[in-house]
Amino acid sequence: MKIAIICGCLEPGKDGVGDYVVRLSLSLSSMGIECLLMSYNDYYLHNIFDDNLCFEGALLKSIRIPNSLPSADKIEYARESLLLFNPDLISLQYVPSSYHSKGLHFGFAKQINSIIGDFPFHLMVHELWVGMGARSSFKLKLRGAVQKQLFHSFLKAVKPKFVSTQCEYYLSILNRSVRQSVFHFPLFGNIINHNSLTKTNFEGSNKRVVKFVMFGHIFDTVDYYKVVHDISKVGIELNIDFQLTIISSNNFSRDLWQDCWQSFGHKVNVLENLSNEEISRIFVNSDIGLSTYPFPLLDKSGSIAALLEHQLPVICVNRDWKLRESFVREDEINGIYFWGEFSLSKFLQNIPAPSEFNSVDTIAERYIELMSTSDYVFS
Repeated sequence: MKIAIICGCLEPGKDGVGDYVVRLSLSLSSMGIECLLMSYNDYYLHNIFDDNLCFEGALLKSIRIPNSLPSADKIEYARESLLLFNPDLISLQYVPSSYHSKGLHFGFAKQINSIIGDFPFHLMVHELWVGMGARSSFKLKLRGAVQKQLFHSFLKAVKPKFVSTQCEYYLSILNRSVRQSVFHFPLFGNIINHNSLTKTNFEGSNKRVVKFVMFGHIFDTVDYYKVVHDISKVGIELNIDFQLTIISSNNFSRDLWQDCWQSFGHKVNVLENLSNEEISRIFVNSDIGLSTYPFPLLDKSGSIAALLEHQLPVICVNRDWKLRESFVREDEINGIYFWGEFSLSKFLQNIPAPSEFNSVDTIAERYIELMSTSDYVFS
């Protein structure tokens, strides 16, 4: 069987959805599925790339179409490539900003319809629109309103055979928006666990050392001073030293956390532009993940998924970000702890490891089922 997966960008380490596509394709390939990866709006090259790319030692057929190419040329090359490949399923990974810098992809539905022809079409929704937060600016809410209208118009125009998403909140929205069933494809991490290292908890002192790690985008809607203050207070009570490693290029919020952490006498390492293997090594030698991702959208965070895959419990501290509408999560996410809803002292005395996490192979099998049946229904 064959699957063609379309996203915006395939530059390694520069686009979370592109990295998702690569890891998914590696898993599908290991199961005997022939994959074609296509980036339709790639910002990292000026000419079309059409060749095999090596990822994790495996070759994947890849086509990268630059964003600077005229729309007519993009459509023609993509359409001819798909006809030649003749897939059993075309899967479009949807993020508004992947196909337009502001997420305002006027005319995108017409382009996609010209490309996919009569091939079975699957839509995987990674992001719907911006401005969902209660405190979003008027400008962001306005742009989000346009993106929302564009998305609904896109759905009506392309009529996907299958629709899925990784986010429970998005699932609730989509179930009100589309006629067919919407499938939940939980997110897996993009950082493969490469290592089996022994953690080092004692570093030249009689105190136990607990290592936190922050990874990915750092939101600024967090009372970071209170979080660090409370962690430090418990550390004094339990005779624990803390270290924090920040892997992020988000400079403003990153610097606030770094300065605050250091002001309480804790060691901080700030890193960026690391390989996946280097990131994995840091995760394996850490104890706890720390996330500022908004509570209602935790299950769309690839950073959190990666931490959980490395068997790190994740403390989520962003309690201030609220949705504009009411939403109650039905299912808990194993391994995630909400700040203020548990005893930090008891937690640090016996740090729990997640008992389960989402597997890329499990999700790959769901894509295979989409290719295998015309009336796909999960049991």
